[in-house]
Amino acid sequence: FTAAQTEFMAGGMEYPALCFISDSLSDSDRQYALVHEIAHQWWYSAVGNDQVDESFLDESLAEYSTYLFFDENVGYLSSGEEIISAAAAAVNVCETAFSKSDDEYIPSVLRSLGEFKNEYEYVTMVYNKGLVMLKAAENAVGREKMIKCLAEYFAAFNKKKAKADDFLSFSGSARPLIETFLLGKTRVFI
Repeated sequence: FTAAQTEFMAGGMEYPALCFISDSLSDSDRQYALVHEIAHQWWYSAVGNDQVDESFLDESLAEYSTYLFFDENVGYLSSGEEIISAAAAAVNVCETAFSKSDDEYIPSVLRSLGEFKNEYEYVTMVYNKGLVMLKAAENAVGREKMIKCLAEYFAAFNKKKAKADDFLSFSGSARPLIETFLLGKTRVFI
C-alpha cells in the first residue's frame, strides 16, 4: 500500500493499494483524508460495490471506519465526537435547505449518483448522513455488535462485489433503522 501526497484538487482518492492525498490540506484535514482513504482498502478495494448506484457501501463505511479510528485513538487533531457533530450539522443544513426549496425532497442515502441534485447534496447525504446512519445503528445495537456485523460482512464479501441487500443482511437488529436512512424516512435534526 502506498499513500502519496501530491497536487490533487480533491482531498484524496482511493485506488487498490494506493491513495492520493492533496498537498493543499491542513494538518487535520490531511489526517482525516488519509484515514478515510486507507479505510477504502477495506470498503471499495477488498469489498467491492457499485460506486454509481450504491456508493454508500464504500463511502459511508469508510466514513464510519474513519470515525471509529479517531474515536478510539485519542490525541489526533479530530475526535469522534467532533466528527459526528460536524456530520450531523452538515446533514441538518442540507436537509433543511432542500426541503424548503422542494416539497417533494426525500433525504435518502441510497440513490444513484445521477439522482442527487448536485455534488454538495451527494457528499452530505452519502458521506455525512451515511456516517450518522451507521453511528445511529451503533447506538442502537452497541459498538461491539456493530463491529462484529461489519467484520462478518467483510469476511463474506472479501474479494467480491456486494450490494445494499448484502450489507443489510449482515446488519442484524439495526437493519430497520439503517433502512430508514437509506430510503429517506429519517431526517437529522440538531
